Amino acid sequence: MKKLCLAICMITAVGCVSHSAISTDSGNKYFSEATQIIEKNELVELETRKYSKDTVKQKFILIKPNNPVAAVVLFEGARGDIDLEIVNGSPQPTYLKIGFLVRNRKLFAQHGLMVALVDVPSDKPEGLYQVDRIGEKHREDIKAVVNYLKAEANLPVWVMSMSNSTLSAANMAINLQDEVTGAVFASSRIRFPLK
Repeated sequence: MKKLCLAICMITAVGCVSHSAISTDSGNKYFSEATQIIEKNELVELETRKYSKDTVKQKFILIKPNNPVAAVVLFEGARGDIDLEIVNGSPQPTYLKIGFLVRNRKLFAQHGLMVALVDVPSDKPEGLYQVDRIGEKHREDIKAVVNYLKAEANLPVWVMSMSNSTLSAANMAINLQDEVTGAVFASSRIRFPLK
């Protein structure tokens, strides 16, 4: 477990330095080699909550390497609205909605993690407010994503967040303890006006 946490933290560090090279006697070397081949890179849309007149859907990009060792659900910061769509046959976020976790999603997969990069649910097109991130509806949506990942490959599932999405990861780690193995926080917010 500690090794997996360390691996995820190291992958984060690799993404932070954008593969800045380190000089060695044998030439330039990266912190770690991204060796996994990506088998799947697709947009998934799950029905997560049903109401009398409507069904809520949760979109996410699933990226699966050929030999994953764990899975990670990535929550982008701000309001989490990354506007996922298919562009030229490949799932992409809207150009203006590219944060750290969005940019590095494939790098995580190339280091052996099956990735679910989540968008906001269909009933929150304006994005998630802090109070939404700690709520039961958000938890239901992400539990469906976690169960999907476990059905895809029976692996431990971690959640990773940055900035505002710290609340999402904490919500899942605390309340989905049977489904979520652990949480990673990057650039955590320490003050959350719940609006």
